[in-house]
Amino acid sequence: MKIKSFVLIIILAAASCTHCLAQPGGAVAQSRTENAAMLRQTISRPITHLKVLHSSAVNLIYDTANYIDVWYNPKQGNPLDDNFIVIKGMTLVIDDPEGDAVYFVHLKEHDLQSVYRDMEAQIEYRLNADSTFATTAETTDDQDAPTEQKTSTSDLALSKALDEARRELEKAKSASAETIVAGDIITETVEAVEDSEAQEFDESLPVEMVVVDEEPGDDYATQHYYRYDDKERSFSTSDRIGFGLLWGFNNWGNEWYNGLSSLDGATELKTSFSSWQLELQYAVVMTRHLNLSLGIGYESDIYRFTTPLVSANANGRFQDVITTLPYQNYDDFLQDNQLFASTQLNDWSSRLVTRYIGLPVSLGLRFDDFKISFTALPALALNTRHTGLKHRMKADGIKYRDNEDISSFITPYKLDLRVEVRYSVFGIFAQVATTSLFSGNGNEVFPIKIGFEIKK
Repeated sequence: MKIKSFVLIIILAAASCTHCLAQPGGAVAQSRTENAAMLRQTISRPITHLKVLHSSAVNLIYDTANYIDVWYNPKQGNPLDDNFIVIKGMTLVIDDPEGDAVYFVHLKEHDLQSVYRDMEAQIEYRLNADSTFATTAETTDDQDAPTEQKTSTSDLALSKALDEARRELEKAKSASAETIVAGDIITETVEAVEDSEAQEFDESLPVEMVVVDEEPGDDYATQHYYRYDDKERSFSTSDRIGFGLLWGFNNWGNEWYNGLSSLDGATELKTSFSSWQLELQYAVVMTRHLNLSLGIGYESDIYRFTTPLVSANANGRFQDVITTLPYQNYDDFLQDNQLFASTQLNDWSSRLVTRYIGLPVSLGLRFDDFKISFTALPALALNTRHTGLKHRMKADGIKYRDNEDISSFITPYKLDLRVEVRYSVFGIFAQVATTSLFSGNGNEVFPIKIGFEIKK
């Protein structure tokens, strides 16, 4: 009864309205009488889905522009300030808990794909501003015929009241020199209220169920209410395929959990931004908030030693070349290597390069744009001319590179564990090794990687 009484107030208020003010330079126009006010909120983006919740009363009109006219009682609050109108992506949500306002929703027909309403909500469908073609009257069983008649009469009364309010509004607008029409809205617009704390809705809702209610003999066309059931949602192949690029800092330690600690001697590394990974994954299990993915990846790691000249002895252990016999200092080294005469020890650098093919298995949790993933990453080592222990020397007029093969000492497989946190496609990750990088040579080191990622 509340909404019908208020609609009658609207009719009387609209009939007495003699002018309508257009807010200059903005997209929200307003007219006001003693007991009622009208706000116009424009929408600058396409709307593909409409949701009408709780006790909202909506008059849906197909138009050439997207905007909303709201009739409300100023003493009961402003529907825009109360966040009764929310846009999430391309979904328009009208959620008026008490149904204190009436919403004339103008949307482009060719954009709109689905309409959903709560059982308590009211929707009046119109082909355009001058013709009604559907209502939201509910039907019941035969034994409830009196209830059915009462409900239908109530809805028809609402339909007539909304129609009269619209006509009176048009009369009031025509009496003003500053006429508010759809054509005046398209150039300068602002977004409808967007509330990050409001209930989230998917931007690509599929039609899971269509309820058809047709009244033969009436002037009403078939109604279509689209209802969405997340449990039955199906995901396309493009939804399930993901591609990721990860790059970050790396180092190693003598245990899997202390990779950022420094080691002594020739095995000491510089923490460097020299690790990157490419991955392609497919979600074999996928729901709105959970996915289980399998994939394939490629990983490249460069470990930079703090000691300028590092080599591996016959047992595969790293050693400082300058401190081994017959060299006690860099001058002794130069006597046996005249090619590098006049160079300095700091002109040298040593690094270890490893490459892997991985088979990542990921469990992902998804909360809208916020995602957390846990990945087990088994991988096989690649030994090519681009991997191994590399030395580089660069001085004035002299450049030198060589590659020392230590593939027999590198563990041919590994198992890493990784955790990822990202928002949208950007995130951070941390990855630790559960197996030593080397085997059989006494160099027990466990790499760690921390960095950034771009991942779909």
